Amino acid sequence: NQFPTSFESIVKKIHRLLFHVLAHLYHAHFTEVVLLTLHMYLNFIYLHFMLFNAEFHLIDEKETETLDDLLQLLLHPPGGTDDTPPSPTHDDAAAAAAAPPDEDGIASVSMH
Repeated sequence: NQFPTSFESIVKKIHRLLFHVLAHLYHAHFTEVVLLTLHMYLNFIYLHFMLFNAEFHLIDEKETETLDDLLQLLLHPPGGTDDTPPSPTHDDAAAAAAAPPDEDGIASVSMH
């Protein structure tokens, strides 16, 4: 039961394509997502997806920079005191999993 030698490249490609699906949802369909009151779930999925990416480095940072502002907003909702947020870690993913999103779809995750 060994993985094929191309397993890592296949997983990276799938992860990259999933990122493109999320980016497309935000770019082309966010109004409809909000009207259906599903934005909190989309934000939660995106946050977990990016924390997973931060842990395993499956997508190059240059490719995900188009949504960096959104990631920082989700990690540090307005009203926080930290001006220079650290990069997300595995502990942040655990904290995000334990903290469901609020009515705006923003999970309150404190970075250490």
